[in-house]
Amino acid sequence: MDVVLTMWLQDRRSRATGPICRETTRIIREFSGGWYGKTLHREGGFNSVEAARFGHVALKKIVDDGNRHAILTP
Repeated sequence: MDVVLTMWLQDRRSRATGPICRETTRIIREFSGGWYGKTLHREGGFNSVEAARFGHVALKKIVDDGNRHAILTP
């Protein structure tokens, strides 16, 4: 594969995945900040089981958003 084609393919991939990555980052920042603050205030801290539960819910939010994005994008 020549260099120009490779660069073109990389550019197309970046343009396609960029908005999805930014939205995923936004979800993680908003959800994790809110969860962390509420959990510290309400519980005084958290253990590994609660952190794993958070990770499960966060991943579900990301997947749901990705599915919604796939449905809305022609």
